[in-house]
Amino acid sequence: ENLPLLMGMIYLDPNPKLKDPEKAIKYFEEQAQRYPNSKYTADATAQKAQALIDLQRFDEAQKVLDGFLAGNPTEEQRVAAEFSKAVLLMQTQKLDDALNAFRAVRDRYTGTGQAEAAAYYYAQLLLQKGDAKGAIEEVKGFIARFPNSEQLPQAYYLQASAHNSLGNK
Repeated sequence: ENLPLLMGMIYLDPNPKLKDPEKAIKYFEEQAQRYPNSKYTADATAQKAQALIDLQRFDEAQKVLDGFLAGNPTEEQRVAAEFSKAVLLMQTQKLDDALNAFRAVRDRYTGTGQAEAAAYYYAQLLLQKGDAKGAIEEVKGFIARFPNSEQLPQAYYLQASAHNSLGNK
């Protein structure tokens, strides 16, 4: 019941000898066609969107994610899809929309890895948009909420960059 999903995942492997997002998409579509009511089909749909993002086919990815979220995904699937959508908005330079999307993931799905990553990206985008003071406050909050985060070194660097942009030493 999940063989097409697993086959598609093989082709999303970061190893360049295996990575082939086009093949992955075909398997994810096969999953949806053969097993439309399977719990694995939702995962295949989310992975298809990620493969489209990897291929920089952003409009198609947006449609897949919107359709997926309009369905009835589990909470875990919903947070992954909403986070992917926020990343998509950031990659397409829709920064205001990305900020809103990252803030929503951060605030709605506390305790998830996506909420942690969203908090970091939110601060990063604030700095990118020129709001260094806001970025500093967000990084402080990130450090307080996620003191054991793997992104802590990047957060400290982001904080230093924000202070530097304000002329603080």
